[in-house]
This record gives sequence, structure tokens and C-alpha cells, in this order.
Amino acid sequence: MAKRKGSTFSKPRTLRHTKKRPWLAVAAICEKALVEKDRTPSVIRIIDTLTVESDEPKMPAGMLRFTLFLMFRGGPATGTKSLKISGLAPSGKEIVNHEHQLRLLGDEHSSILDIAMQMSVSDEGLYWFEIRLDGNLETRVPLRVRHRKRSRSAD
Repeated sequence: MAKRKGSTFSKPRTLRHTKKRPWLAVAAICEKALVEKDRTPSVIRIIDTLTVESDEPKMPAGMLRFTLFLMFRGGPATGTKSLKISGLAPSGKEIVNHEHQLRLLGDEHSSILDIAMQMSVSDEGLYWFEIRLDGNLETRVPLRVRHRKRSRSAD
């Protein structure tokens, strides 16, 4: 190993899963995602808050649309895995449930999912999206929903 005064360079440590699971590289809510022919992704407008505007003093029920972008690196895992996405309202009630198959090639190879989501909302607050792979919780992605009453413009 090369040595430098005051420090030692060494090989990178090997991170290990206890089981052959892939590495989650990206989990984001965004406006849209582009995946080119060569499988290179571009994530457009990552968001953590959506504001619903209305003329009402309280937030009316409505439909939100966005993209949930997930990218896994195969790492030690290969084959097909079951992916489940559960959307939870601020009350804890499950309001979204998506299931997909994720094909993993191992090592540095990416498996990408860009999922067009629709979610019916009637309450402000913090919504969570739980990402599970073969039943194991990989991560949780937050989305805050706010309401803003439109201001009346003077004519």
C-alpha cells in the first residue's frame, strides 16, 4: 500500500449484506424520469412537497400525479425479486399498493423502475411510501402534501 505522511491508503472496505440483497442506489419522488436507450436515467424535478391550491378554506379531495423513481444495483443479488410499494396516508392507512417484478443482473448493473403514480388525497400531511423487496423493508420515501387557499386578485 502507498503511504502518505499522516495517513495510510488502503483498499476500500467491502460492505456486506447478511443476505444476497441488492443495493438501493436511488429512491426519489419526481415530476418525471427519462430512461435513454442505453438505460442511462435522468430524474427531473425531485420533489418532497406538493402543494394543492384551491378556493376552499380546507383542502378538497383530489388526485395527485407524480413519478416514483427507483434504481437498484445488483451487488451480490441476481434473479427476479418481488417489489412492493405501499403508500401510507398521514393517518397510517394504506392508500397505494403497487407490486412489480425486479430483474437483477448482479454486480454494478442497474435495475430501474420509473412508476407513474396516482394518489387520491383529501388530507394535508406527511405521506410515506414503503419500498419492500421480497418482504424486506428497503427504505421509506416521504411526500408532504400541503394546501394553499388561492388569493383573490383585484380586478
